[in-house]
Amino acid sequence: IKMEFLHGDYDEEDTVCVEDFLLDHPAPENGCLIHIHLSGKNNNLNAKIVIGDSASWEVPILGVGQESYAHRGYRGSIYGLLEKVIHDVDMMRSGYSKQLQPKFDKFLGQVQMLLDESKDLNSVEDIHLVVRDASGLSTTELLSNDDHSGGGGGDVPSQATISYFPRTMNEERDLNILDNDDESISNYTKIDSNQQLTTVNEIVNLIKKSNNIVVFSGAGISVESGVTPFRTPTNTVIKNSADENDNENNKTQEDANEVEVAAVEQPASSIWSNFDASKMTVFNFNRHDKDEDRIEWWKMKHSIIPEILNAKPNPAHLIFAKLHEQKKLSAVITQNIDSLHTRAGVPPEKVIELHGHMRGLICSDNIKSIYNPIPYQSGKCDYELSEKECLCLNENGIVDDTGDSSLSSTSSTSSKNPYFKNVSKLPLCPKCQSPLRTETVMFEQPMPYGLVDQASSKISSTDLLIIIGSTLIVKPACDLPLEALRKKIPVIIINPYDKTQYDEYATGLIREPAGVFMKEVMERL
Repeated sequence: IKMEFLHGDYDEEDTVCVEDFLLDHPAPENGCLIHIHLSGKNNNLNAKIVIGDSASWEVPILGVGQESYAHRGYRGSIYGLLEKVIHDVDMMRSGYSKQLQPKFDKFLGQVQMLLDESKDLNSVEDIHLVVRDASGLSTTELLSNDDHSGGGGGDVPSQATISYFPRTMNEERDLNILDNDDESISNYTKIDSNQQLTTVNEIVNLIKKSNNIVVFSGAGISVESGVTPFRTPTNTVIKNSADENDNENNKTQEDANEVEVAAVEQPASSIWSNFDASKMTVFNFNRHDKDEDRIEWWKMKHSIIPEILNAKPNPAHLIFAKLHEQKKLSAVITQNIDSLHTRAGVPPEKVIELHGHMRGLICSDNIKSIYNPIPYQSGKCDYELSEKECLCLNENGIVDDTGDSSLSSTSSTSSKNPYFKNVSKLPLCPKCQSPLRTETVMFEQPMPYGLVDQASSKISSTDLLIIIGSTLIVKPACDLPLEALRKKIPVIIINPYDKTQYDEYATGLIREPAGVFMKEVMERL
């Protein structure tokens, strides 16, 4: 199928439409990831390549590329592809800073030398292109026969490698090959409550058998660290025996799980019990005619900043740093903005922060942040303050880094930083006078581009999904566990405060405080 897609009788000027091709052909089992490496030696620029419109491509050294369905695809020679790369990269470079322009010049110059077959080809460094195609159809003759791609570059050394990944539900939906039954939780098999794992030893054994663990965390994991949740939990929590007066024949698993709990200390309040969530929209924040909603938004942020600065990771955070050290952790996907996972020791590159974070500040007109897609004005400002700079601001808003700027120095932080101290004053950008904001997702704001897809991809390739402290009611994050269910990946849910729609489908269901339970688990790993 891939070879027909590559060598078929198509007009090279046509859009390489994967969806049309799949109308008459079955899709490959998995998506594919192709790395192409070209240099001044042994290049086969006449080799054929096809890139479907479902693929994304990137020049890693520049961080430049195009997302899926943002281009027409390409079918032709490697030479023609490089000409296209020069054109597209040159078009995109204007959106990047002056500091990066020399990098663009060097890369484009090296590609042009390769195309011109310059006498100085030995000076051409590795030109690296990455193609990621969820359809699995993209391929090239540069791949060796050992890649089982059906390609082959003759005697030319392999200049491309290929690997495969399972498609996510969103990717199958985009390709129009998703089975509709996969989208409804009711089509999956429930697990009898008597068969669900509930003890420390059972969870420890499951973790020990797993090598590619993904964590999904919500507000409940940080409540034990002293961080107020945005929503008030319910009171029906710990899994226990059903009421003795229940009719045995009418009992459901929901009945068995619903018991009032006094043993779990629940948060006394929530953010949205003290502030009007309906006012906290990005459009209210960006209104130019009044400051009231912006000031109210900042008051809400002021209420949680001291808690976040003073919070310390609890065992439910620390265990995943340990799993990282044991090379078992694939990713942590979190709805939280408190950075407690990274402060626990999980590398930042392994943490997907769906709703953003409270590290630093940016101008609301700075759209370079994925957490600020809707600018206050024209989107031309680039002002930002790092976490360290925010913690070192003096009363005049000037960075003073002579003292201790660590997160542990919270007593001096709240008194030094005017943005954290003056609740009634709206902080403004010193460059353009737009209001400053944190890199967090506001209501009515699009989710950060690509993060949900990253999270879906991580879950679809995991061998164990652990969900802690999330009600799983906020879209689109609430659909993420479906990725695990459709692949028959075991799911553990740890939630002392709320039931979720996935409880009856979980391999393990724990109704205890996550920090208490995970402390025991961590001690036995």
